[in-house]
Amino acid sequence: KASAASRHKERLERLSTVRAAEQDMKEELQEKIQQKQEDAAKRHAEYLGDIRQKAWEMSLLRCGSDEKVPNITNFQVQKKCVVCGVFIKSEVHLASHLRSKQHQEEMAKMADRKDLTEEEMNALNLKYIVDAPEGETDPKSVESIERVKNAKKKAKKIKSKLAGKAADYLSTLPPPNKHMDSPNRAKIGKSIREIEKLLGSQGKGAWPNSSVSSLERAFGEMSRAFEKNSAKDQDVFRALGGFDTLEKIYMMLSECGGDNTCVIPIKSLVSAGKVLVRATSGHQINTEFMLMSNKFSLIVDILLDRIGRLTPEQQQQRPEEMTLQGPDPDPLSQSLMSLLSSNIQFLSSGSVKLSQNIAARLQDIVSYIVCSGTVDSLAGYFTLVRDPIDNSPEVAEFLLIALQLLTSLTSAIELGQDPSHLLSALQGTELGGTVSMLYGMLLHQGRDNDRDTEPLELPQHTLDVSVEACTLLQRLVRDHHVQHVLGSEGISLEFRHIASYLLYYCQHHSQQVQLLNLVITLVGYFTANNPDNQSIVQSGSQPSVLQQLANLPFQYFSQPELKAVLFPTLLSCCFNNDVNMAILSQEMSWKLIEDFVQSEDGKENILVKLVTASSSVKQ
Repeated sequence: KASAASRHKERLERLSTVRAAEQDMKEELQEKIQQKQEDAAKRHAEYLGDIRQKAWEMSLLRCGSDEKVPNITNFQVQKKCVVCGVFIKSEVHLASHLRSKQHQEEMAKMADRKDLTEEEMNALNLKYIVDAPEGETDPKSVESIERVKNAKKKAKKIKSKLAGKAADYLSTLPPPNKHMDSPNRAKIGKSIREIEKLLGSQGKGAWPNSSVSSLERAFGEMSRAFEKNSAKDQDVFRALGGFDTLEKIYMMLSECGGDNTCVIPIKSLVSAGKVLVRATSGHQINTEFMLMSNKFSLIVDILLDRIGRLTPEQQQQRPEEMTLQGPDPDPLSQSLMSLLSSNIQFLSSGSVKLSQNIAARLQDIVSYIVCSGTVDSLAGYFTLVRDPIDNSPEVAEFLLIALQLLTSLTSAIELGQDPSHLLSALQGTELGGTVSMLYGMLLHQGRDNDRDTEPLELPQHTLDVSVEACTLLQRLVRDHHVQHVLGSEGISLEFRHIASYLLYYCQHHSQQVQLLNLVITLVGYFTANNPDNQSIVQSGSQPSVLQQLANLPFQYFSQPELKAVLFPTLLSCCFNNDVNMAILSQEMSWKLIEDFVQSEDGKENILVKLVTASSSVKQ
């Protein structure tokens, strides 16, 4: 028994030793596998790092040249020029910064001499432009966040003020004349009653198709009634409570709390917007009623919520993931923007005389639109446009309506004043992102890299957006003096490429006279009394913007109405600038400009007055 026990003990010890050895081998093998995986991951990371570094070096070399159209897509990791302290988010900003006066001077200081070769400059750029340190934020972003936060505090105060003023206004209104007559009184009255009945009888669940059809039919009847353009029909709509009835529909939408679960379909909500646009179109009393009863603030709140869904944070951070069809449009947002812009534009047009009280309330609603964040949200949407929209007419239509809203807001503020904070919002968002949007839709995918062939004709919807954007920019630069924003780093380079491409395009497609004239005038205000901006129009690939202006078709030098467009801009580009004057003199006689300035047309021209205000024309 003792012998058996001893053998059993020995066997257990041997088995334990074998198992321990197996465990040691297993652990050693796992350690080797893990080490191999770590080595492979490290090599892969190094490989990706090498690729990124080579891509960055190629990007930097490419942006060192002024010939190609730089890419607008944001870098995955933001860059920083440690010498200038400037954050760089894309190739466009990189190309602009590399050629900026500040950067050139700082690089010369670092090398302790000015005559740097291209290779030496590239070496310094690679050394001093690096990935932005983790956790370090661009001061401009911090400033923008603070501006939005302060604006939203103001928006709460403005909303409270608007509600109080609206209650006072409604309490003083006389009872409506419900016996008023009009050509389509019966149809309008029946439609309003039908809508009230539907709103009162439906529960909180989804509406049956029959109810939705009835609602659509009522909207259709009213829209067709307003097509006859009878002011009496618009009076009857107000008298029978049409505005209050439709407000209930928007209240239902607002109460959904940001969900896509409103019981009324989007199509019907869009139809409601069309009815309101037609009920107020050209009708001062109805438009003022919408304003004074504070129905617009509800529209603004819904619009802000809808646009917020179109510009989620991840899309703004990774626009390269957007499809080539562009960002998503939203018919309801479009309807709301159309309603706001048509009414604000009408009240701001000067065709109607506003009382002091109504003018003040108009400023309040513009302030609320701005401070609530609408301009910032639209700018976020515009920056998602990174490719041509030629095959996306729905996106083009959305952009067009959004631009019209911004244009109407600029119409509502007085020259030299900004109680609504609109200009600060536009400046803080790089003019609402309009320049970057134009650059993305017109110049991405190398569209302007070949000037040897005639440019392909753009679809009308792309041209319409270009015209509206240039109209807005011209108004901002001419009336509100935001020239410094258009000339800032990154934006100025985008603007130069846009102007150059559109001048080239319009000369090959002569029917685009309106767009061509807008671009010419915009360049004039861009360069007015600004040496830095004057240097931008003579830089870049040849022919430069200045050379293209000097080589426009003959009628711009012979027809009085076209001379009045071109000559003030040529004066602005070359005034007190010897380099630009020398370039222009190679293409045409300066005496033509002098003669125009001395003519009656020249003396009355706004741009000529602006340029020559402080001194006489250079001889």
